[in-house]
Amino acid sequence: MTILLTRREDQTEKQLALIDQRRQLPIHANDIGVSKIWHLYEAGLLAFFDTETENLVALVEASGHEVVRPGWWIDSDFRG
Repeated sequence: MTILLTRREDQTEKQLALIDQRRQLPIHANDIGVSKIWHLYEAGLLAFFDTETENLVALVEASGHEVVRPGWWIDSDFRG
């Protein structure tokens, strides 16, 4: 599997729609972290996609001010 890393501000409408779709699945209802703030932040957000299937793999938030404290979220299809 090859992974594509994209900044939120560089993502296509299709990628953004997929992220919203995956975040809103019932299986992710109790997830915390990046999936909950994804729609709130303007910068410092990254998404990882499988280049072959175009599936969302993970979200990362690295927008800390003085000290970067990355937060991450793994899509349920890639956990375990």
